[in-house]
Formats: sequence, C-alpha cells, structure tokens
Amino acid sequence: MTTDQQQKRQERLIACRAAVDRAREGDNVQQQCLALIDLGAALFQTRMFEEGVATLDEAEELAATLDDAPFLAHCLGLKAAAYQDIVRFHNAYEVIDRVLALAETHGDQGMKCDALVTQAQTLASSGEPVIALDKLKEARALANQLDDKRRLMQTLGALGNIKAALAA
Repeated sequence: MTTDQQQKRQERLIACRAAVDRAREGDNVQQQCLALIDLGAALFQTRMFEEGVATLDEAEELAATLDDAPFLAHCLGLKAAAYQDIVRFHNAYEVIDRVLALAETHGDQGMKCDALVTQAQTLASSGEPVIALDKLKEARALANQLDDKRRLMQTLGALGNIKAALAA
C-alpha cells in the first residue's frame, strides 16, 4: 500500500469519527447507526479490527432497539459487506444468517430472498460455488413465487456470475 493510500484511509477514519460524534449529538438513531457502520468499515481498512468489530456490533445493537426490521436488515447487510471487504467471509455469512432469521420472524419473503442472494454471493467468493448455487435456486423460487421481477433479475445476475466463474 502506498503512503498516499494510507493517508487517505487515515483521513477517512478521522472523518468517520467526526461523523459519529456529530450523529451522537443529535437524536436520530438511524443516522448514528449508519455513521457507526461507516466508522467500523474505516477501522477495518486501517487494520484496527477489534475496534472495528466493536463499532459494528454497537451499530447492530442500536439498530435493534428501533423496532424497524427493514432498517436492521439494511444495517446487517452493510455490516456483512464490511466483513466481505476484509475477506472475512465466515463473519459475513453469519451476519446474513441473522438477516434470514429476521426475515423468518417477520414473515418478510422479500428480505429472505435478498439475504439468500447475499449468502450465495458470499459463499461463491469464499470458494463454495456449489452451496451458493443451492442458495440461489431457493432465492429464484422465492422471487418467482413473489412475482418480483427486480429480485428475480438480481438472483439471475448472481447465478450468471457464479456459473461464469465455475466455467472459468
């Protein structure tokens, strides 16, 4: 990594810390959660893993207090993405497992479909394309059942990417 890249990551970390401080001054819990997630990802990028995990966990706990399942699922998705960025696929998969549980609890089939696609992409990235294909088959069936064209396109796109990777 170049000195310029390190400097930019440090600047981003400082900006994220400031954003968390500003968000905590207000009473918008959603804004606080999103600022904490950004900070967690920035901490990961600067190799401050323990503090990053603690910050992401704090964001999840705070989001869970809102009684807003779609927002909690969104936060969990961002948390999983932060783990994927640092190639901790097992952690990302576990986070998306919580989204699946949330979808089951709330009977939200759309959320479940999205979580299955994300799990499949995580599995494919971690070297498990066969299991990923099983998840995508389930997601595709669910998207068809919901008659949701956007989710079907998302599922088919992920399926195409995995099949292309397998062929390569």
